[in-house]
Amino acid sequence: MLPAGRAWPGFLQVTDESAGYSRGGARSWVESVALCIWLDEWLDARAAAAGTREATAAKAIAAIPTWPSWNSPFWTSSVRDHYTPVFASVAAGDEAPVRQEMATNCSWVNEGG
Repeated sequence: MLPAGRAWPGFLQVTDESAGYSRGGARSWVESVALCIWLDEWLDARAAAAGTREATAAKAIAAIPTWPSWNSPFWTSSVRDHYTPVFASVAAGDEAPVRQEMATNCSWVNEGG
């Protein structure tokens, strides 16, 4: 699920119906995209001083470790080790690590995806 007013980017569309897609790989990709969108939503809500939106985004981000990909072979311990401090920064209200993540791995969110 995405934040209200957000949409899945077009690049998630299957473009080759004859290609093989693994269910786990596809889920991992979709969840990675959702992760970026939720991080962006949290930053946007903070900038707008929209407390309810910010709290909703923080709650969604805190739940990411319950998503199926988190403990799948697609998200290795290095991925979990990378994101755990980012999620902790959200809980602490520290924007800097989230902004860095957006710039490094989620820049497509603000480039029209």
